[in-house]
Amino acid sequence: MKELYQIQTYQDKYKMYKMIDSSTGSYVEIAPERGGIIAGYGVRGQEILYMNFDTFTNPKRYVWGGIPILFPICGKLENDEHTWNGKKYNMPLHGVARNYPWQVIETNIENEASIKIRLKSNECTKKMYPFDFELIFEYVLKNDKLTINQEYNNNSDTEMPIYPGFHPYFKASNVDNLEFEMDASKYLDYEDMKIKPYTGKIDLDEQALGKMILDNEAYRVSFVDSELGRKISLEYGKEFKYVLFWSGVKNQFICVEPWMAKQNSLNTKEDVFFVKPGGVFKTYISICCEYV
Repeated sequence: MKELYQIQTYQDKYKMYKMIDSSTGSYVEIAPERGGIIAGYGVRGQEILYMNFDTFTNPKRYVWGGIPILFPICGKLENDEHTWNGKKYNMPLHGVARNYPWQVIETNIENEASIKIRLKSNECTKKMYPFDFELIFEYVLKNDKLTINQEYNNNSDTEMPIYPGFHPYFKASNVDNLEFEMDASKYLDYEDMKIKPYTGKIDLDEQALGKMILDNEAYRVSFVDSELGRKISLEYGKEFKYVLFWSGVKNQFICVEPWMAKQNSLNTKEDVFFVKPGGVFKTYISICCEYV
């Protein structure tokens, strides 16, 4: 008798883990060695994520596709620098977590398919971000829905500043025709740094810096792609105060990114969350797809 939930492994450029819900034909593919990234997510047998495989297979490049992990920051720091206790540090776009291999620490196929992965700080990360941390993410697939449960552990003897986020790349037929559903009234346009009214449409020019929704108090967002016949919905913890919309290759994908803070917040300290010494911060994000 075939198991309802399965976890398969296979070797590609990296060792891959594939969680399967055989009752619905849904799956999630994970590459722990490639920054813990979710490389694929299919619902009813159809892939909903965009992936540029040239970037995925080249360890010297940032991955354009899947669901990269953003930690300890979202976005870019001014001059790629921040200061802590009077000392300057360089940190790349979106932080350090997506640039190091994660370790699989647990798998489960009872009543769901789930995989726990872990990333610990090391000498390289501390040259950019001078804290001892341990991240534990649990990827869960159940009834088509993908949930990412997160633990951010501070093993330092001082408070640890964080504002993590996620960067899902969703396939899109025509970004200009997407219909968005969210409880919002304004957004920050990173092209001119002006706050503008949100009226239900977002103009995403190719290679634009993105548009950030500032007041989505429902902590969920959905969008309908009529041409592909599907509605994608995200729900997340209230700590994710903002949602960034971006599309670097128009009419191929849209990124809908829950962020805890704005760009450069490690320097401005706006919305930064401080994990107490020896403390842990927990939150979640879930994604589901309906065919309409």
